[in-house]
Amino acid sequence: MINKALVLAAGFGTRLGDLTKDTPKCLVDVGGKPIIDHVLWQLSKYNIDNVVINVHYHYEKIMKHLGDRVLYSYEPTLLNTAGTVKNLVKWFDDDILVVNGDTLSNTNYERFITKSIWESEDVFVLTDGRQKKCAGAYIIRKEAVNLFQIGKTIDECIERVFNGVKYVAQKDLIYRDCGTIEKLMRARDYYAREKIS
Repeated sequence: MINKALVLAAGFGTRLGDLTKDTPKCLVDVGGKPIIDHVLWQLSKYNIDNVVINVHYHYEKIMKHLGDRVLYSYEPTLLNTAGTVKNLVKWFDDDILVVNGDTLSNTNYERFITKSIWESEDVFVLTDGRQKKCAGAYIIRKEAVNLFQIGKTIDECIERVFNGVKYVAQKDLIYRDCGTIEKLMRARDYYAREKIS
């Protein structure tokens, strides 16, 4: 059973403009706390507390905020998603759960992981059931990682995986990508309206 996760948090967050001029995207505030705290809290609800975070941009601020709550993989040069997964594959005992560090969600990781156990595909992409669009989490078979091309993101690589991709829908899923100013404002409005903290 998967009990480890990789959280992606190395990007520059340039689409957020001045908000990320001196702050890494995962530390931007939503609902009174940084995005990364929401992400880790959701994982911990499903006993996934063994987390490694890839870092690059303002990495020292992320490390100061999180301390020893997680492990860190510093990338002097950005590896992009597939490169990061390939670089860390030996740390994982089983299939690899990858979570975007800029996406808030109520993901039921137990259901997501269980679904992957009974299927044969190499990559599983979480969706909300309305469209084939990633909702911020993937599960990748450990043995499939060698098929990834370094320098490509998973979105670009999944079509190259030998056994293809399975889109796993959670119909009750609510997720908020915070990668742009517009999306971040929607996420903040949602958290304020629903009084989520």
